[in-house]
Amino acid sequence: MSNRHEPHQWNEKAHDLRGNEVDGWYWVLLEDTFRESATTFHAAGNDRAAEIAERLVATTDDVPAQLVQEQQDFWNCAADLDLERLGDVHDQMMEEIARGKYTPEDATVFVMEFICRVTGATHALA
Repeated sequence: MSNRHEPHQWNEKAHDLRGNEVDGWYWVLLEDTFRESATTFHAAGNDRAAEIAERLVATTDDVPAQLVQEQQDFWNCAADLDLERLGDVHDQMMEEIARGKYTPEDATVFVMEFICRVTGATHALA
């Protein structure tokens, strides 16, 4: 059972490194996005990509709160950033999965890569 919804108990599944509770809805949004990609890949007959997207769905709950919050902060501050650019980064990553050019091990790796691409940071898992 996830500790994400137990208030007043710090853990990496529910709180960022500052002890702030991270909204559980953010994991739902992330999982829904991966699930939509899996459906799209299946419909296109791309079973390999669909399996990767399904693995992302299955591992979404394992993404630490700090990373989920950092990724969601980009979307929440979209007025300051370019919302279209954020969508493009995500779509490009999914297209790379479809073409076999990107194979993230799990949802945590995907989120880390997304953050790196948006910020221009050096890839943590090169």
